[in-house]
Amino acid sequence: MYMINNKYYYLKRIKDKKKNLDLLLLADPEEEAIDKYINDCKVFEFYYRDILIGQGAIMQLSSTTYEIKNFAIYEKFHNCGYGKILINLLCKKYLESFKNIEILVGTSEQGVSFYKKCGFQFSHIIKDFFITNYKQPIFENGIQCKDMFYLKFKGVNMENFAYYTPTKVVFGKDEEKNVGKLAKEFGAKKVLIHYGGGSAVRSGLIDKIKTSLTEENISFIELGGVKPNPRLSLIYEGIKLAKENSVDFILAVGGGSVIDSAKGIGYGVANPDIEDVWDLYIGKKKTEKCAPIGVVLTIAAAGSEMSGGSVVTKEDEQLKRSYGCDNARPKFAIMNPELTYTLPKYQIACGVVDIMMHTMERYFSPVGNLELTDKIAEGLLKTMIKYGKLSLENPTNYEARAEIMWASSLAHNGLTGCGGIGDWSTHQLEHDLGGVYDIAHGAGLSAVWGSWARYVYKENPRRFAQFAENVFGIEKVGTDEEMAIKGIEAMENFYKEIEMPISISETGINLSDEDVEMLAEKCSNNGTRYIGSFKKLFKEDMAKIYSMAR
Repeated sequence: MYMINNKYYYLKRIKDKKKNLDLLLLADPEEEAIDKYINDCKVFEFYYRDILIGQGAIMQLSSTTYEIKNFAIYEKFHNCGYGKILINLLCKKYLESFKNIEILVGTSEQGVSFYKKCGFQFSHIIKDFFITNYKQPIFENGIQCKDMFYLKFKGVNMENFAYYTPTKVVFGKDEEKNVGKLAKEFGAKKVLIHYGGGSAVRSGLIDKIKTSLTEENISFIELGGVKPNPRLSLIYEGIKLAKENSVDFILAVGGGSVIDSAKGIGYGVANPDIEDVWDLYIGKKKTEKCAPIGVVLTIAAAGSEMSGGSVVTKEDEQLKRSYGCDNARPKFAIMNPELTYTLPKYQIACGVVDIMMHTMERYFSPVGNLELTDKIAEGLLKTMIKYGKLSLENPTNYEARAEIMWASSLAHNGLTGCGGIGDWSTHQLEHDLGGVYDIAHGAGLSAVWGSWARYVYKENPRRFAQFAENVFGIEKVGTDEEMAIKGIEAMENFYKEIEMPISISETGINLSDEDVEMLAEKCSNNGTRYIGSFKKLFKEDMAKIYSMAR
């Protein structure tokens, strides 16, 4: 019971079994028919956002990062003011839990001033929300407020973070000759050399690596055949081979696909109790154990050489999913830019897109004003714009290849996202596009990004305007929304310059309406999850973005 304005109120907790929600109802002590109002309420399918507070308000707070979990706030009638009392109680106790969290409020315009006093700021209004979406009143007295307001609690800008980069980077010409010494330094006795197609063999790189390992008395076996969008079936083969030969170290020679495949094998070797390593990628199992991995990098793109993440495709289900832990971060990464000279221009361009996207997925964050982190991210993006073009003009330009190779690692080791909250919507949308149609990852990202950006930029136009000004040097003229569109167009023009697609049809894939729905179904895990943090995207949002990107 709470004393408010010399009057006592109950805060009653009620379980809604149908929606698996814990409900909080603030009511007068003398109210005898509390449950009646709960039973009369209609819980809308729409409400899978963060929290809805206000007149006739119902909402689920589902994130495990908040102290308050799975609750909804109900008011008896539109004019009783219980919502204001309840938000006061919650703000006093849980204010920090709401920082930078988007909140949906149903109220009159006169009620806006109250929420502003609580420390919230308004971003935009959904007009005629109740009239448009719901024909029947929520409560017996009906709903008089017809507008919904999006707010964000101002809070603290920088999030807590842990920055961890255990990978030893050895950068420069001919450093691949020292792979044996590095493997020995990290305790390798029996190595699985894992690589992709025949180029690593034809170039003589695999022979150099074998020689270096032999000089350090380290035995080895080989497994080639990794393809872009690395296949689960080859990972199964690698796990079996590694176990049969008592492998204790996995050496990935290649780019992101080879490294991700090596991590999958590493999980299987280090976790004999996990019968199917795919269970990690679909969230059925978790582990912090992975066999030690080393890298000789030949493609600058994915950043997997310093990250803990791994993305794998299960061919028979056309599913592309990711898993990661810090112990999957490679022990060392040898980076010789000369090893990237023979890459086709298309592959170089795909790598440029992927590197930039790893940065932008962190840059477009719901957390604002991370000045130092932003400057690092913006500097990396500008570097990629400059040297991406130079690298395509002359693939043997050592300076350009070196800048891009180092940017690849910094873009995905966590540095460009410190203090923020990553979005990753474009990656998630591309994963299912790539899983079904097996397109190059970078091409899929560039094909989808512009549509994602146009769909979400109004959540925070200032962020996109800052991107336009600081990354592309666009003069600040007009509104933030006008600047945001200029920044999106500039990014797409850069993609065109490096001959990357800005629509899915440009990759040779023509999506039907049924294909769009299928992709949204896959990406949303059959409607059971949302993606993104800059703007939370649900199944219907995913379908709209895929459709826009066609």
